[in-house]
Amino acid sequence: TYLYNEIVIGERSRTEARVRNWDADTKILKIAQVGIGSTALGFQVGEKITGQESGAIYSVDVWNKEDTTDKYNQGDEFELEADKILDFTQSNPFGTY
Repeated sequence: TYLYNEIVIGERSRTEARVRNWDADTKILKIAQVGIGSTALGFQVGEKITGQESGAIYSVDVWNKEDTTDKYNQGDEFELEADKILDFTQSNPFGTY
């Protein structure tokens, strides 16, 4: 089991990140500060991610770099509010291209 705030490292990419949440039942790992201490930009599908304190090792099935649990990132909230302003369900308000 991954531990909260421990650093995890990708086996091939050498990407580092901090654990924010680990659900052992669904095997969903939420991380923040991706790339700390390394030049890598993200994890690779199929690589193993190892917890530096816990020793937990799991393989990456899906890597979604847009979904972040960083408490300072409010991109998802802005996107939801923006969707309420513009309605694309009937037509494109910007023209017919």
